[in-house]
Amino acid sequence: MPVRLSPFALALGLALSFTTFAQTPVPAVTATPEPDPTPEPMPTPEPIPEEGVNAGKPTGALVHGFVITRYDNSDGKGVRKATNAYTVQNARIRLEGNAGPGVTYLAAVEPLLATGPLQEAYIGWNPERTFGPFKKFRFRGGQMRKPIGLEGQTPEEALHTMDHTVTTRFLQGLSNYDLGMAMGTTVSVVELDIGVFNGTGPYNSAFPTTAAGSQDPLEDKIVVGRGGFTFMENAVRTGLSFSTGETTDPLYVLAPPSPGLPSDSAKFWRLGLDAMAEVANVVVQGEATYGNTTLVTIAPGAGNGPTGTGASGYLFLGYRLPRGFLPHLRFEYIELTMGDDPEKVLVRVRDWSNAVAVGVNWDPVKHVRIRSQYEFVTGAASQPQNASYYDPAAGAIYSDEMSGTFSVSAQADF
Repeated sequence: MPVRLSPFALALGLALSFTTFAQTPVPAVTATPEPDPTPEPMPTPEPIPEEGVNAGKPTGALVHGFVITRYDNSDGKGVRKATNAYTVQNARIRLEGNAGPGVTYLAAVEPLLATGPLQEAYIGWNPERTFGPFKKFRFRGGQMRKPIGLEGQTPEEALHTMDHTVTTRFLQGLSNYDLGMAMGTTVSVVELDIGVFNGTGPYNSAFPTTAAGSQDPLEDKIVVGRGGFTFMENAVRTGLSFSTGETTDPLYVLAPPSPGLPSDSAKFWRLGLDAMAEVANVVVQGEATYGNTTLVTIAPGAGNGPTGTGASGYLFLGYRLPRGFLPHLRFEYIELTMGDDPEKVLVRVRDWSNAVAVGVNWDPVKHVRIRSQYEFVTGAASQPQNASYYDPAAGAIYSDEMSGTFSVSAQADF
């Protein structure tokens, strides 16, 4: 028998059906996550050899250097006879790195050096430990630039002018480089450095031994040092330098030594005052030195030679212009035997000189520098030498006639 549903029952049944369907959970649709980008691989460290003479030693080292080519043209007046020559002033390669925690090394070679290809070779130690206010210690041993003066400590590639001044030669003696040991520390704005060196200059590969049977035939060593202040992140520096001991001094010893034989030495002392500032595009640097030199005769019983009291100084002024230009002016003066009898002192009849150099430097791009300079000299002048390093002390002869030399060089660092 068919069942009849009332309209009310039919409506109630449909309502319950819809309610049940609404409560049925519907699975959510989730977006598929994108995979993370593949990370870039870490650089592979340079392998450390496990066998052979380099076992356990790091092989990485920094190689860099610079090349300077140069042209000189003298006007032919005074002692500077006409010279028109191209030369390679510097061609230096440096190798440096870390041999261990706090232990560094540096070796610099330059095949054109008259003393041989070795320019620098030293081991350094920079301990991390501090001692009271002394927060930075530095130790070096080997052949290095002596820690004295401002310009003397400036690497050749960083010079504003074509060459170091004769004032630096007077302060440092035979060379800016020598064999020895040095230490230094920095306390806030104070810098202190001191070193003990042979006094014979760089190691000479042409004559590594002498008649005395050793590299250093001198009885005494030299002691050098500098104490100074540094402000405004090295923009302003000033200091006092000293040097004393026994050395061979080409400014006083005129005759070159015989091959393999020691030359007459000189006992000396020097004091130097330096200051520099580079503020608001203005570059100012100057040094003044004073000292005493007594020649020592090696021959037994001959006694010492004459004594000369000398002084020297220079002042450099420059202004940095846009596009890497630096016009500059430098004046320097030296008198080796001031106040002494010129007829009896160190053979020289006249030994003073002054020089004025006017030039412009240009750094067209990074790591490239073009220097141009014209230098007027009166007094004990010297001549640029063809196919050799320019040495302000070599062949110095007095002339009361002013002479000039135009020079230009191009430098590239690598």
